[in-house]
Amino acid sequence: MFGCSTDEEAFREIDIEQQQSISFDDLFDKLDRIPNMIVSNNESLKDALKDSRPGDLIILAPGIYDLPVSVGVNNLSLFGAGKIIIKNPKDSEGSIFSNSNVQNLNLHNVKLENYSDSPEIKQLQFDTRRNKRFISYTKEILAGDIAHYTFSVRLGNKDYDYVNIHRLIKESSNTLGEVFMVHGANQNFTDIFLRAGASIPSETTSLPIFLAKSDVDVWGIDMAWTRVPEKTTDLSFMKDWGIKRDVQHLNKAMKIARIISGITKQGFGKMNLMGFSYGSAVLYGAAGYETTINSARRNIKGVIPVDQPIKYSEEYAASRETSCVRGAEAANAIEDGTYFRALGLSPLAQLAINDPNGVSPAIPSFTNLQFILFVGANTYALGPSSTPTWHFVAGVYNGPIPVDLNFTEKERWLNLLADFDSGPYMPFQILVDMFECECGEKATFIDQNLEDINLPILNVSAHGGSGESTFLTPTLTSSSEIENLMIEFFPDNPELDFGHADLFMADNANSVFWDPLRIWIQSH
Repeated sequence: MFGCSTDEEAFREIDIEQQQSISFDDLFDKLDRIPNMIVSNNESLKDALKDSRPGDLIILAPGIYDLPVSVGVNNLSLFGAGKIIIKNPKDSEGSIFSNSNVQNLNLHNVKLENYSDSPEIKQLQFDTRRNKRFISYTKEILAGDIAHYTFSVRLGNKDYDYVNIHRLIKESSNTLGEVFMVHGANQNFTDIFLRAGASIPSETTSLPIFLAKSDVDVWGIDMAWTRVPEKTTDLSFMKDWGIKRDVQHLNKAMKIARIISGITKQGFGKMNLMGFSYGSAVLYGAAGYETTINSARRNIKGVIPVDQPIKYSEEYAASRETSCVRGAEAANAIEDGTYFRALGLSPLAQLAINDPNGVSPAIPSFTNLQFILFVGANTYALGPSSTPTWHFVAGVYNGPIPVDLNFTEKERWLNLLADFDSGPYMPFQILVDMFECECGEKATFIDQNLEDINLPILNVSAHGGSGESTFLTPTLTSSSEIENLMIEFFPDNPELDFGHADLFMADNANSVFWDPLRIWIQSH
C-alpha cells in the first residue's frame, strides 16, 4: 500500500499493483515550473483549493480523495504524482466549479468521479523537449549504500539563476525522518556538510552520511551565489542578492525536495529545516515568511538553527554593537561598487599543506601552517566576531600560537580551506541583512515575523563558537517547544572549547552533536 494520509475515512490509498508511479524523467519532462502547493490528503486538498490563485500549479500525492471540492479560480492546474481519483461522495453529479465564470481546470494523472463534465476541464499539455527542462540530476554511491543525488535546478531566466539540491538516502530501506540543510557563509553543502575536509566521506566524518545510515532522508541546497564561476569579472548583478532572495530559492528547493521524496515513496510531507551559521538567518527568515502564507503553501515543520544568533541579549551588547558597525561597513562596500566578499584562504591553506614551515605571506612572523591554525583557533583575534572568544576549531597551545587542533584533525581543517568547492563570491547584501538584523535598529526581512514562528526548535551551539549568545533568539518566537543543545567541554575556558566548525569536523562530533540531532529529527 502507498499513501500519505492519516484521514482514513476520507482518503484511501491505492494498491501498489494499481499505482502508476511517476518517474524522475516523467516528472521533470512534464513540469515546466515549480508547483505552488503540494497536497497529500483530503484536508490539504481542501486547504489548497481554498487558497488557490489563478494560474497555480498543485501537485497531488497518489490516492483516492473522497470529498466534494470546488474550484473557484481560473487556469488552475492539478498534477498527479501517480494515480489520482477525486471522488464526489454525493449521490448526484455536481459541477467542480464554484460558478459559471471559472475557466480552465487543467489535469494530469487526475480522474474526476461523480462530477459533471465541462469543456473547461482539460488535460495539461506539455513541451517534453529535454532542453526545456528546469532540472537535471546526477547520482553517485557513497559509503557503500548511500545514494547521493545532485539536482541542478533553474529558478529563473537570468544568468546564475540556478541552485543545487542534494539528497542522501539509503535506498534499501524506508526513511525515518527528514531534514533539509542550509550551509554557511562562503561555502556550500559539500564543503561543510558532506565532505568537511575528509578525503573520503564516511559515517564518521560526514553528517549527511551519518544521518542517512540511520535512515534519515537528508536534503540540502547550494545557494545560487555559490555557483557563480570564479572567472566572472562583472558581479554587478549580485548587488541586490540578499537573504530574501535566498529564502525564495529555499522555498522552491524544499518544494522540489518534497515532490521527489513523494514520488520515491518517502512521503510528500513538510520537512525539518536546519541552518548553519548564515544558514540560521535564512532559516528564521523562511520560517517567519511561512507565518504569512496559508498552510498548504508551507514546507517547514521544525527548525534547527546551528551556532548563530540573529538577536543579542544585553549580556552580549558588545556583540550587537559590533554587528551594527559591520553592517554599516558592508553597506558602504556596496555603495562603493564592491558587491561580494571573498575570503581568499584557499591559496594560503595550500601553502600550509605544501610548505608548512615557509614564511606566511599573510603574517610574515608566522609560518604557513601556524597562520592557518591561528585562523581556525584564534579567529576572534583577527577581527570583529560574534563573541569575544569565537573560533572555528579549538586549538592546542604551546604559547600564544596553536601547535595543533584539539577536537578536529588539523589535516581536515587544512583540506577544508584548500578545497572549497563553492564559488568564491558571497554577496555583501547578505551580510548587510544579517548584521542589520543582529543590530536591531531597524526591522528586516529576517526578523519581521520572528514572534509569529510557532514550530519546534532545536537550537544548537558550540561553547567556543556562538555559545549561549544563541539562547535568546528562540525565546522571541511563539514556539512552545524549545530545546538548547550546547556542546561544551571547558565551562570556564570558551577560548579552548568546541568551535563553530568542530560541530561538523571533530572526531567526536558524531556522538556529541550528530546523534542527538538524529534523535530529534526522528521524533519530529
